[in-house]
Amino acid sequence: MAKVSTRAYAASVSSIDRIPIAELQDDHLRTLIAGGETIAERKAKVPADGLAATVAAFANTAGGWILLGVSNDGEVIGFSVPGRAEPQDWLRDHLRGDVDPMPPFRCRRMAVDGHDVVVVRVYASEQTPHIVTQNGSIYVREHGGKQPIRSQAALLALSVKPEQAIADTISRMTSLPLVAQAFAHRDDLGEPIPEQTRVSDWLVSVAPLAVPEGSREKGLASPAKLRERVLEQLGRLGPPDRSWVQVRPHATGVSIDGTNQGTGHGAHLMLDAGGVIVGRVRVRLTRGVWHVGTTADEVITPLLGLTLDTLSDCGVTSKVLAHLHIRICATADEYGPVLSLQTHHESGELYAPPENEMFCGGDIELPAAEGDASALAERWMREIARQAGIGWWEPGRPAETTVRAPGFKDVPPSVPDGPFYALAGLLAPPHRRLPLLNVFVQQAAQAGPSQRRVAGGVRGDASGSYLALDAASRRQLHGGRQLHQPPRGAS
Repeated sequence: MAKVSTRAYAASVSSIDRIPIAELQDDHLRTLIAGGETIAERKAKVPADGLAATVAAFANTAGGWILLGVSNDGEVIGFSVPGRAEPQDWLRDHLRGDVDPMPPFRCRRMAVDGHDVVVVRVYASEQTPHIVTQNGSIYVREHGGKQPIRSQAALLALSVKPEQAIADTISRMTSLPLVAQAFAHRDDLGEPIPEQTRVSDWLVSVAPLAVPEGSREKGLASPAKLRERVLEQLGRLGPPDRSWVQVRPHATGVSIDGTNQGTGHGAHLMLDAGGVIVGRVRVRLTRGVWHVGTTADEVITPLLGLTLDTLSDCGVTSKVLAHLHIRICATADEYGPVLSLQTHHESGELYAPPENEMFCGGDIELPAAEGDASALAERWMREIARQAGIGWWEPGRPAETTVRAPGFKDVPPSVPDGPFYALAGLLAPPHRRLPLLNVFVQQAAQAGPSQRRVAGGVRGDASGSYLALDAASRRQLHGGRQLHQPPRGAS
């Protein structure tokens, strides 16, 4: 391999740092291989002590490259990821538990002279310091290699960085023009459906603490994929063949607006080049109640997944802030801006007018492990239930008996179900009487007199939480009904 001068190498590396790893070409990789250990660390194989310290040092400093399958003297000998995993998944699993928090990085397999090389791009992090948990050390990158931090001043400099990053991220999530437009309350609620009483808007915004290079280009490169994601969301809200979608390009991003013409529900997605994704679902409400667990399964989790998947397509690998906003507008005189919620134990009402919306916050690491998004959605749903006054649904509260079918309460076997429900409705506080009696009348009729028990699905949660059931068991518990049935007469 031809030698590269130090000056030429410095200029080349400076330009390579601006190239997304997905667009790295053969000549770029050869420049990194030839240039030595200044910014690209070459490793013939994974060291006995792993890659945690090397990755953490790059993330704590200015970022850099790791080339697996290249010896220290620049000879390409090749490297194969164990098993059948993709390099990104393999390195994430390799680092999980060894570096806290997980550093931002991307991996790619490239061929050089007939050998596979795994190229790792570690980004300068906004979540410093990254600690190597094996020995509790904090490493930074200095000329020619990694070194542990040895001064309080250097540690404090790393510690202040995340606070500023969070403040900057929240500012982006509230002040960017397209974001402000996506969150602006619209007085025009569209054409109502038959028997409509209220309109509920569920908005999720996500933004990484560090916006990776090239994320704007990657996010805007495939509006067709964004359109398909909105269509998939609309398919959850009504007949898939009745969905209508429009793509709107903007100077700093793109937005996709969609409506399911069969139900009147809507789904929207906005991508701002500043690194913020906003997803929104609009559900038109009629009379009736929503099941707490089904709301988490069929509204919040898919909406959070829509925004996080879009962010992942932009190449984000870092901590992401996630915000949920709920707004309810009354469209009938006898109804207020409330959402009626229930578990199989209790019911309540969420008051969330646009001027006093319900808000939940949280964070999640990308790439997300399986179950991370649904866990965040369920934490949000727990807060919503508490806000609605559903006091039963609290962690640590013991369950009394087995879960039963719709229309029945978990009570001691000696107490008949029907009389218990009626008695609970009559003895409840005034604001709870009507919801409890309505639940009994509407659902007990559908469930029938038999006390069917849910077979399986309970995950041994001593809290008795409704979310201790998996999604399939929740649907069985509700008799297989949808989250919110459209009224009769709706096309």
